[in-house]
Amino acid sequence: MPQTGIQDRIKERGKLFPLNPLSLFEIMSDPQIEEIKERLNIVDVVQDYLPLKKSGVNFKARCPFHEEKTASFYVTPSRQIWHCFGCSLGGDVIEFVKQIESMDFPQALELLAERAGVQLQRRVFAPTEGPDKKQILFELNDLAAKYYHKVLLESKAAQEAREYLSKRKFLDSTIAEWKIGYSPDKWSVLYDFLKKKGYKDSDMESAGLVVKKKDGKVFDRFRDRIMFPIADLSGRAVGFSARILHPREDVGKYINSAESEVYSKSKILFGLFQARNDVRKSNAAVIVEGNVDVVKSHQAGIKNVAGSSGTALTESQLRLLSRFTKNLLFAFDADAAGSDASRRALELAISQGFNVKQVSFEEGVKDPDEAIDRDPDIWRTAIASAEPFLDFYFKKLFDILDLTDATAKKQSVASFLTLLSRVSDPIVQSHYIKMLSEKIQVREEVILGLLKQHRLKQAGYEEKRISRVKANPKEILEQRFIGLLFSLQERMKWYVEHHEVEHFQTPKYREIFQVLKDQLRSTGDIKQEEFINKFSQVKVAVEVARFAIGEEQEKEQIGPEMTLISKRLLKSFYERQTEELSGKIRHAEEKKDLESVRKYSLEYNQVIQKKQEAEN
Repeated sequence: MPQTGIQDRIKERGKLFPLNPLSLFEIMSDPQIEEIKERLNIVDVVQDYLPLKKSGVNFKARCPFHEEKTASFYVTPSRQIWHCFGCSLGGDVIEFVKQIESMDFPQALELLAERAGVQLQRRVFAPTEGPDKKQILFELNDLAAKYYHKVLLESKAAQEAREYLSKRKFLDSTIAEWKIGYSPDKWSVLYDFLKKKGYKDSDMESAGLVVKKKDGKVFDRFRDRIMFPIADLSGRAVGFSARILHPREDVGKYINSAESEVYSKSKILFGLFQARNDVRKSNAAVIVEGNVDVVKSHQAGIKNVAGSSGTALTESQLRLLSRFTKNLLFAFDADAAGSDASRRALELAISQGFNVKQVSFEEGVKDPDEAIDRDPDIWRTAIASAEPFLDFYFKKLFDILDLTDATAKKQSVASFLTLLSRVSDPIVQSHYIKMLSEKIQVREEVILGLLKQHRLKQAGYEEKRISRVKANPKEILEQRFIGLLFSLQERMKWYVEHHEVEHFQTPKYREIFQVLKDQLRSTGDIKQEEFINKFSQVKVAVEVARFAIGEEQEKEQIGPEMTLISKRLLKSFYERQTEELSGKIRHAEEKKDLESVRKYSLEYNQVIQKKQEAEN
């Protein structure tokens, strides 16, 4: 299919923060939503992001929202819905773009409308409804980024900052593209600016832009620092990474925004928004430590680079990267690459199926920034010659190991096998077992036995870490009823008429059935497509997608199963009623309330009769 998908449209916008949230909460009318969905094929949209494989009447792929080895992400063209049976996410095409792009609903709709060729007609809610908290935080960070950028470009107080950036060889175009700014060495300039715009102290504090003292006084968090705005995957400013201009011993060289509702350091990578398209095209992401390394790499034309901001990668960040590539190249210096924190991050990456390589620099070159300043080709060559991390780590552990030191040998072997146990490919494991056997002069069988011990320990840890709560039988019954209901369009009305909301115990299925009952009462009919379209923005649709999706079944198979499940659902309901009435009868007998005993006994017999009828 042509490579003119959503990612390309985003890239064409070409600027940081291109998709600012709609400040007046514009929302599109339902007819337009339906028109957009009618013009788009969900398979085409999803294939812009994932390699789909045909599976019967459906398409499947590995889920982009969680790590998995076996594909459990399904797209059903006939219903224009998707669902992952591993993580339970699902919905329509709008929900998919929302999730994959980390956007809110209006932004996802805007992108899809552009793709579908639909001119959006917006209606604006009354100001009294106001923006939500996240909306305000996005606006504050966006305003702060523009303010700091303007200060850097125009203020006399930023002269030293401009000279510093020039000395570090930042081009004017780069400063503009990345919205790099400067926070003046004053206590409240940003606070005063935002206050005049009408923002509350509490919101500025929540955005991490100001700090409030115990005495109530407020001051700017960032002072005398080069400001690097941090963008989320939608390109919205969510925080800052700030480098101090005049270093002091008592203050950190870099500080980041405080954690907020829109910014979590462990869930975002500096520069990934700008790098995402190039990461996809090259099918590899280069991970560096510092912001300057990221920006200077992009300036040099090496644009598949993102930054860890000096910390080891987290599981959330790796999950983010897995949407774009499974190939990672780490460009940390030798000490950082061998540190415990970095090794754990690399172990995690390897266990999640990433192909991990280590970028090493020639002697005398400390980091990507220094390499680029000397010659960008030094940096390009280093990336091109990156070696598998297991090779790098093997050399680091064993090239200088004293093989006569039994304790050191044991520790080094344990460290390497911990990493190797994360590798699932038996051929790769066999390769390194042989290397290790030859290096330390120990039989391969012994090493294989040790590796199995490490894998058992790791399996036990993973089992505890990702243990899941199993659904109870009653919930499974209700799940299946709802799923089959949406596979029986011609009998859907009959089943909705013959069941009540009270027949369901699980809140989410009660909600779905309540909506169906309401639709039947108001229109006299139920149409599956109208239901899914109407509720595409709420969790109800996700649940519908969950059970309506999957391999199509023959109608003659669905009918008998639905009849059986319908009876079991009624039987379960009547059993709950009889149990409840039995309790009421006992309680009335204890109180010698004969009238209540007669009343509840009559109800009990009526329920028993209904239960017997349902079983026949």
